[in-house]
Amino acid sequence: MPALWLCISVPTLLLDSLAGDAADQPPQALVAHHGPRRSVHSANAAARREGVRTGQAVNTALARVPSLQLIAHDPEHEAHCLERLALWAWQFSSQLSLAPPTALLLEIGASLKLFGSLQQLQATLHTELDALGYRHRCGVAPTPSAARLIARQGLQPVCHAPQLDAALAPLPVQQLDLDSRTLRALQQCGIRTAQALFALPRDALARRFGPDCSNYLDRLRGLAPDPQPLYTPPEQFDQRLELLQEVENTSALSFPLKRLVETLGAQLISRDSGTSELALTLGHARAADSEMSVRLIEASGSASHLLHLARTQLERLQLPEPVRSLRLRCERFETVARDADDLFQTPGRAAGERRNTVEHLRARLGESAVYQLEVRDDHRPECAWRAHLHDPTRRTSQTNSRLPQDRLPQHRLPQDYPSPARPLWLIDPPKPMPHGLSIESGPERLESGWWGGQCNDGRDAPDMRRDYYIARDRNGLRYWVFQRRDATD
Repeated sequence: MPALWLCISVPTLLLDSLAGDAADQPPQALVAHHGPRRSVHSANAAARREGVRTGQAVNTALARVPSLQLIAHDPEHEAHCLERLALWAWQFSSQLSLAPPTALLLEIGASLKLFGSLQQLQATLHTELDALGYRHRCGVAPTPSAARLIARQGLQPVCHAPQLDAALAPLPVQQLDLDSRTLRALQQCGIRTAQALFALPRDALARRFGPDCSNYLDRLRGLAPDPQPLYTPPEQFDQRLELLQEVENTSALSFPLKRLVETLGAQLISRDSGTSELALTLGHARAADSEMSVRLIEASGSASHLLHLARTQLERLQLPEPVRSLRLRCERFETVARDADDLFQTPGRAAGERRNTVEHLRARLGESAVYQLEVRDDHRPECAWRAHLHDPTRRTSQTNSRLPQDRLPQHRLPQDYPSPARPLWLIDPPKPMPHGLSIESGPERLESGWWGGQCNDGRDAPDMRRDYYIARDRNGLRYWVFQRRDATD
């Protein structure tokens, strides 16, 4: 299949990465320094509506918008933002290259069959980039240089090489990626458009303007190869997001958290993997960082599920002071079984829904609040069960940290075991039996515990001698009551 390149250009990448999702963002602009002169590097939508433009002097911009917030342009931070965008875009093509300072190049010829068509792939790109808050343009062409040029100029996609010259012909030569000396020489010769430049003989062009000009035109038009250095994602996910302003409540962190989790989700898709643990760090200016760990019962590759759990758990976090940055880490990628839609309901799908429910409850209430019950070989009701907490990082189960850490027996009763009626939970400590109860059945005598041991809450278990009865009150409520048979219990 012929190569087809797609360029994603995000001219306001750094501003978009710093901004939140609020529709009422104040006017903001990045400031670039050119010696003593300061100019607008880029501006957000609110500033552009007030007349702030790229390249404008800072004093002129402030005269138009006195409330304009000025932010120093940081090329190193911008490069970091471009790499984070590349992690997200890697789900669309593994043939991906960085085009600094604010663009990505993707070879999508092999991806069209996966997405159905170029239109569907572009629609997916636009929808997801808009949801992430990035103002962008896309360009499609048979060569990477042409795709970048088309994205910058907002031209229509060009899918076939023979159509490329005609699509680029009307462009002014100043829009081409040539050095300033060559552009001045072309203007002095009266060459104003790309069409006039394409019409010149190649040998004469190289002699007059140097080999760099002719080589660039060959790569632009597909007459010479134009290899691009491919981007390789790191083996672990570790991304940090600086916030434009301090955030005082966790609800305002929902949108920047979404950006980080969506980027992780795209990497999980591209690797066909999942994760069972996320580590989120909230940075503060005057206090120690706040740490939060999101742990799953089973590895998941769904960004929406991971985001839901992270947001739910974040709501419970008490902030010591406003947040300045977010850092999301995932140190281990794991194999996951992805469900495919089928005609019949599969048993594993119901189990997956139960896991999602348990994970949601753990994120909402805390890990120690949701656990399984382990049956123990003990006749004493207080000692017949044990809380059992699942640790996804060890891939085994462990006892709740609040309870004794002795080894739990994997005890299962036979199916034909005559199980007597038992309540689902016990009142601790037991209360005196209310008046007016009528005995339905009993007694069931339990004498056990001479060897000692511990109850499920870690207390010493008694040597007990009791007669148990099932009773009912006037309203039909049933009770499990007992009578002590000696003074020691």
